[in-house]
Amino acid sequence: MTYLGRVDGTYENGEKLYANEPYAVELPTGDILCHFRVEQTFTVYQTVSADKGKTWSKPVRVLPDFGGAPVHLLQHSSGVLIAAYGYRQAPYEIRIMFSKDNGKTWDKDHTLYVNGISGDLGYPATVELKDGSLLTVFYAKAEENGPCVIMQQKWTLEE
Repeated sequence: MTYLGRVDGTYENGEKLYANEPYAVELPTGDILCHFRVEQTFTVYQTVSADKGKTWSKPVRVLPDFGGAPVHLLQHSSGVLIAAYGYRQAPYEIRIMFSKDNGKTWDKDHTLYVNGISGDLGYPATVELKDGSLLTVFYAKAEENGPCVIMQQKWTLEE
């Protein structure tokens, strides 16, 4: 494993934030866009590398406090960036956000799945199927006193 660089400067109000669970995609420009979870506020931050991971931009917050995490990134064949994440406040959801400008702006808080049972859900991962539709898998409780199970949602991008 080759160590390239690290993300520095994840502070808010003078407090160093605990960052974990990163996910990155290489953009058509060659830049690497990375989202990661910040533990204290259960939210997502974004950083970008223009030099293959040697250096990274100062992280910026993408979602509000307790806006959801962790996130999975996918660039659809249409060019749209898709970020799926768990939202662990009632009504407990798997949400999606979209970017049509390589992560400069995000259209947020689209609901993919509503659980309504428990905040114990998340860790979504999305793949694009051959026909351009999408399949997102994640875990959630199917019944209040039951165990968590793996679920899936098949969906398409709206034009």
